[in-house]
Amino acid sequence: MRNVHRNLTVLVLTFAFVALSVVPGFAQTSNGTIAGTITDVSGAAVVKAAVSATSQDLGKTLGTAFTDATGGYRIDALFPGKYTVSVKAAGFSELKVSDVDVRGSYTSTVSGALEVGTVSSSVTVEASIGQELQTQSGEISKSFGEAEIGNLPYANLNPISLVLTGAGVAAGNQPAGGNTDNSSFSFRTNGLQFSVNGTSPRANNFLIDGQDNNDNSIAGQAFQPDNSAAYGEVTILTNSYSAEFGRGGGSVTNIISRGGSNTFHGSAWELNRNTYYGAIPADQGFNGVTSNPVDNENVFGYAFGGPILKNKLFFFQTTQWDRDRVTANGSPLTLPTANGIATLQSLGANANVDYLVAALAGLRGSSTNLAAPVSLGFDPVTGLPRPDVEMGHVERSGIGEKSNARTENVKVDWIAAEKDSFSARYIRSDSALTPDLFNFPNQLEPFDSQQGGPSQTVGATWVHTFSPRAVNEFRASFTEISFSFGPTPATAANPLFSHAAISVSGLPTLGFPSNLPQGRGHKTWQYQDAFSYSVGKHSFKAGADVTYLAVVDLIPFNSRGTILYVKGCAVTPTTACSYQPTALANFVDDFTGPSGNASKVFGSPVTKPFVTTYAPYLQDTWRLTSNFTLDLGFRYEYWGTPENTLLFPAAEELSQ
Repeated sequence: MRNVHRNLTVLVLTFAFVALSVVPGFAQTSNGTIAGTITDVSGAAVVKAAVSATSQDLGKTLGTAFTDATGGYRIDALFPGKYTVSVKAAGFSELKVSDVDVRGSYTSTVSGALEVGTVSSSVTVEASIGQELQTQSGEISKSFGEAEIGNLPYANLNPISLVLTGAGVAAGNQPAGGNTDNSSFSFRTNGLQFSVNGTSPRANNFLIDGQDNNDNSIAGQAFQPDNSAAYGEVTILTNSYSAEFGRGGGSVTNIISRGGSNTFHGSAWELNRNTYYGAIPADQGFNGVTSNPVDNENVFGYAFGGPILKNKLFFFQTTQWDRDRVTANGSPLTLPTANGIATLQSLGANANVDYLVAALAGLRGSSTNLAAPVSLGFDPVTGLPRPDVEMGHVERSGIGEKSNARTENVKVDWIAAEKDSFSARYIRSDSALTPDLFNFPNQLEPFDSQQGGPSQTVGATWVHTFSPRAVNEFRASFTEISFSFGPTPATAANPLFSHAAISVSGLPTLGFPSNLPQGRGHKTWQYQDAFSYSVGKHSFKAGADVTYLAVVDLIPFNSRGTILYVKGCAVTPTTACSYQPTALANFVDDFTGPSGNASKVFGSPVTKPFVTTYAPYLQDTWRLTSNFTLDLGFRYEYWGTPENTLLFPAAEELSQ
């Protein structure tokens, strides 16, 4: 892990002009915010009007406020969903605005004019979100709701893919499966990879429900949100965002979990991708191919939510399975044919030849697609010439590659009292790919590997309303990311597994990959608190973010050793080579060649870094006039100095 020690001070000064209408803007919280300006029909500010926000989904009033001297108000920390905003003032008819769409990390601006009337009369209007005008801050952001998540196409099923449609967002090279390669960027990040405004993909910050979801090794998303039914919103902040958000110099992407409501609702789905329905490529058809390789993927699941106690306690649960069955082929290899193996075995007892035969596990080069034969040169004992080894091209074919994955999401919302509401969610994902030909297409069967592992995250939010002016939001989360690359059960049971990996020029590696097994286990505890207070024309938000990260990584480590055989003979001041032995000849004679080598790393491959980060912040939204707002923000980040356990003990002196 790179040693990071950074102090960051951020001062943000932005301006926003507020328009009178019902339009969405963007806020700085994992829950939602409603803000606006209330006037009379002449345009004069209505002071001390009572504003309340009632959730249409949950049946409860979750926030209240009073207008200030400019007629402005702000209600923070609202659960995402549909709301009815009610405005009451003495001498005016009540104003009700229904179907206000409140989103996490987002501000819905509800402004209106009160008509003179009695308190018993009311005017009801429906909110309009057709006008996408940024009025609450100077940040540049984009939000996607349930309609976009459910209806727009993205093949990898990760709703974060929607941010690729935003201005200034440039994708890496994205194959259909959503994996990334290095053709567009000089390095890889986990999950969906993209650059914002020309910054590095590793400068992006990822959140789930406002809580950390970053891969602390290579950046990107630690937990992959691949069940689109589990999420109700995706928001990306790309510039000038609030002091509440840090870490990401490029962008902040927040994905919000779906919750239950007062009505039961559910869905089920099945997606099938099958090469059986695909046409045979023309070039393969000309070569006599009559069927496509098997590739049959089934993604299926369900979602269900509703009330446990009406107007009080709600749940939402969804599970998705992904089963992919592939008949895969390895990369083309050049190996001894059956005749070539017979030639090698005719040389007599030879441990290296026996190892080669065992490593090939019956795989032989094709006798109908021959490669150039390989010379064995002269017998180093008798000096007699040895026959050439017949070689042929071949590839492992018809390999049954299995990929299994399951993701489960659960969310519970509880309106405990008039001033207290709670939300909790749990997500778990399990995945496995066996054998892993994606990373090791040249691998021989006795040395197959697999990848996968479980990951889980749990988070909770408590919103407490002290008064219409003061609201506190506390969030806590724990995330565990486990992933490993290691041998399959058959490979681990094979006696060849513990042998050093042998490289013979012209042949595939005879052994299990020297950089495996490897893996990582990251545990992150995060605690966040945000206190909002309105006084006069000012809306203050102050808080802190404390994160503790503990890592147990199994790093790439050549613990079994490697042996490299190359062509050539030993040259000394008194001897010269009469010919150049091939690498295979040197392998048979157990001579590595002039530049061959044997290497092995001793010690432990386990590293255990840990670090605690602190990030206090303060934000002031100052409404100077009804249409002029000044935002001031300050944030201080202390990333700490990662502590680590040494691979090797330190030695003050060496003596014989």
